[in-house]
Amino acid sequence: MGDNIKVLDVGVGTGQLFKRILSENKHGLSFGVDLSSGMLAKAKNKFRSLKVNYLLSFGNAFGLPYKSESFDYLFSSYVLDLLPEENFNKILNEFYRVLKTNGTGIVITMAMGNYWYNKLWYLAAKYFPSLLTNCRPIELSAYLASTGFNIIEKANISQNSFPSEIIKFKK
Repeated sequence: MGDNIKVLDVGVGTGQLFKRILSENKHGLSFGVDLSSGMLAKAKNKFRSLKVNYLLSFGNAFGLPYKSESFDYLFSSYVLDLLPEENFNKILNEFYRVLKTNGTGIVITMAMGNYWYNKLWYLAAKYFPSLLTNCRPIELSAYLASTGFNIIEKANISQNSFPSEIIKFKK
């Protein structure tokens, strides 16, 4: 990612990914936005004593509270797979708006997975969605491309059998 840049984490949650962002962007500006005030409170408490430039704020992916072309890097981890598919274009257009020209984004979502045991998560999402807070496997590449992003890299990973896809893209 680099240092001394402007980074946005959409759906910062309790700050797990944001912690890594702060450790790599010590001299830059890091922003996190979340729809849950409870999650934001946990994240704010976690980073209260750090001596880095960051701002955590309430907001949502449908109307990010930032100027156009604001960020060098954008992250969103396990957000889109919680939302209805008909909202993907609106959210990705917001990502496009706030990301600088030649800016980079990384989106992590639940995926179908490549192994037989990954299918157990698909079945849980299909038949018991509340167990996964309504998270389900999605295919995001076509939406990213139709928004105007160029996909640089895709990777499927399995974390304790939970299947995820990581997509890195450029504006």
